[in-house]
Amino acid sequence: MVAEILQGETQVYYDSFDWSLPADTDDTVSFAAFEPPDTGTYTLHIYTVMEPDESDADDEKTKELHFTAIAEPIIPITFLDLKVSPLSRGDVHVSYSLPNGHEGILILFDASGRRVDARQVRGYGAVEFDSELAVGVYIVKLEASGATLSRKVIIVE
Repeated sequence: MVAEILQGETQVYYDSFDWSLPADTDDTVSFAAFEPPDTGTYTLHIYTVMEPDESDADDEKTKELHFTAIAEPIIPITFLDLKVSPLSRGDVHVSYSLPNGHEGILILFDASGRRVDARQVRGYGAVEFDSELAVGVYIVKLEASGATLSRKVIIVE
């Protein structure tokens, strides 16, 4: 059994395996996954190779495949910087960096995912979250321009 995918005259995929069935048997087979290298039209061609050659029209299938996509801009997360003290006694001190005047939001979550506090931020700076926080694990999350960065902080006695 052979499967090949062509883009125009260029073969972009090929997979084959030995498979033997009694005549006139219906069965399902799976080939290796195919990820198109580009958008466009491809031709899938599946056929059998028999010895001696007994191939006929029902031993071959061809199907046109159309792959389309909309490219989304990739926002590099490298422009965000977030620093917290991993262990804290009292206030949680957070330093952040959002170059070029970007705006963002710093959010403090408890271990259950409940939002405890949030602050609007811009550019470079630092924020302190309340010293009345209970002992436990917290997550500080910085969101800006569709990118996010998170850090864990543990409040100890």
